[in-house]
Amino acid sequence: MKSYFKIFEKVKNQAGATAIIVAIVLPMLIGFGALAVDVGYMHVTKNELQNVADAAALAAARKLGSIYQGMTYDAQTTYVCGRGDTDIAVITGGADAVAYNNKAGGEHIIVHNTTEGIDEVEIGVWDLSNTPSFTATYNQPDAVRVTAHRDNAANGPITTFFAKIFGIDTVDVSADATAALTAPAILNEGELKVPFSLSKNNFPNDCTNPITFSPTAESCAGWHNFFDSPNANSIGDKLLGLIQGDDKQDYSVLDEDGEPVLEWQPVFDENGQPVLDENGDLVLEWKPKKLVNGPAWLVANFDMNAPPDAEITPVVGTGDEINHQGGTISSLFLGGRLGNTNNDINSPEEILGDAKHPAPFPALFDYFRRRDDDDDDTIWTATVPVYEDDDVCENPSGAIPIIGFAIIEIHMPNPPPDSSVSVFIYCELIFVDGRGGGGSGAFGNVKGTIPNLVE
Repeated sequence: MKSYFKIFEKVKNQAGATAIIVAIVLPMLIGFGALAVDVGYMHVTKNELQNVADAAALAAARKLGSIYQGMTYDAQTTYVCGRGDTDIAVITGGADAVAYNNKAGGEHIIVHNTTEGIDEVEIGVWDLSNTPSFTATYNQPDAVRVTAHRDNAANGPITTFFAKIFGIDTVDVSADATAALTAPAILNEGELKVPFSLSKNNFPNDCTNPITFSPTAESCAGWHNFFDSPNANSIGDKLLGLIQGDDKQDYSVLDEDGEPVLEWQPVFDENGQPVLDENGDLVLEWKPKKLVNGPAWLVANFDMNAPPDAEITPVVGTGDEINHQGGTISSLFLGGRLGNTNNDINSPEEILGDAKHPAPFPALFDYFRRRDDDDDDTIWTATVPVYEDDDVCENPSGAIPIIGFAIIEIHMPNPPPDSSVSVFIYCELIFVDGRGGGGSGAFGNVKGTIPNLVE
């Protein structure tokens, strides 16, 4: 019996078992260690390549934006960045210079070097509504895609550490990024001067048919009072206040000696009613004659040398909500208006309607069409917000988010009973200096020259 227990005890003795287990699993542990080290190094290098691609794409797109700066609208809309053109060298060179100043896996990264057969900088357009969103083209490009490699084609693959045990000496790693010239994020104080917005359903537009709203329910447009709740009276007051400013001057007709010309004028009481004598006749007084005709009428009512009142045109950005009102607001067209729209501002022009009270929207049109720097005083070139509109040309009402901006041409408003205004959307994209940040999905025809990473 004792011998039986001795045998059982020997069987239970596990001395040295751990050494045997370790010997068996050691290759597996080394394999896992190799995997952890080499996979970690691969991910670190890929992150470094991503940083290189991001920086290079932004640098290249900024070079593209600088090319558009200073171009006229016509030059922008006909711009083709052709292969072999110096602009190509500027864009690709900008990408490569930034990429080479950064390292991935301890190596300087080259993204464009024709002598070494490396060309990983693509110029094209970015459109979030397309799949894929990036399309390579030199026709009015607005985006640049850069791919950063560590492989046999460019910059050499990364070398492994422990994976060599399993016959894996090198690993290929790459990363890409796209930077695009996106829409402006905001309009600064004083930039929003137009009291209406356009529906996103106006884009894309054939640019040949005008958008005429009266009523707006049929025209993909709506009136707004900037950020206030809109109503006919408040919009009219705000439009006149926009150009009236605080420095309203008293202009009088002068004779050849520079002295005011006097005339008999009615006397008004504190309520604005004419004062009558005991016989029911108007009470008159000898007062300086006021300028009330043509451009002189504008001068008499508005400080023509003063800039617009910035406080009344607030900052507005994509994502902000603006209160809209559809339909016709005929009161904006009631009052005096210029008869001849083509004459110089200092030439005599006929006043149609009430010569003492300007019609708010035509007055705004007359004021800004001479101050928009488009070299055409018969139209008003302006920037308008583009609002969210899920239904096709739904009549806008209440607070609606702004999702972009558009540059348009506003033509002479039509007087009552039509009380309408016609605008034309610029057909091609317009690149505005020093702007960007509005996102790649913004609606409108305006883009900035400062790029964003979009992919």
